[in-house]
Amino acid sequence: MRFKKKLGAAAAVLIATAGLAVGTGSAAHASGSVCTVINGQLGCANRAGGGTVVNTAIIGWHNDGNSDFFPDAGPFGSFCNHGTVDEHSSCPFAAGSGLNTQFNGDVILQLDDSFGCIATGAEAPGAYKAILNSCGANGYIFVQTGGNAMVNVRASNTWFTSGHSAAAFYLFWDANFGHQLTYVDGTIESW
Repeated sequence: MRFKKKLGAAAAVLIATAGLAVGTGSAAHASGSVCTVINGQLGCANRAGGGTVVNTAIIGWHNDGNSDFFPDAGPFGSFCNHGTVDEHSSCPFAAGSGLNTQFNGDVILQLDDSFGCIATGAEAPGAYKAILNSCGANGYIFVQTGGNAMVNVRASNTWFTSGHSAAAFYLFWDANFGHQLTYVDGTIESW
């Protein structure tokens, strides 16, 4: 089963699954590898070189059946509005950004594997790269939009609270196998 949403002329977002339900709007565990199709290429989030330590780059790699990361909403069942974005409580996005309204009701989750979670590094706002970190570290919380795109809460909040106009920062892959995933504002094609 695959879910797709057009985000640009050549990009589609999907989560490849093994025949199981994905992100139904509840805070249940979503199953399926974190994958995307850009310019006709299917790429999945993977640990560079099979690395297992903090700061290992998260790259786009072939869907070789060994994709590392899976959406997991389980830890957020009591977070915000029972694990979903709540426009009335400024959760999880910064108050005044408008992002809680934009993504109201969307599922809050982490993208994890047995070694940790996809997170953000310590780069300057707007220049974040995807790395492996412990679940619970900075930048590990995502919002899965209705179209299954992944918005990073930390990257979005840091951008806004550093004086910029509000923007949702999406997990992004440039369609080159082996390249590190980044976070970009919603003005270009995204994960």
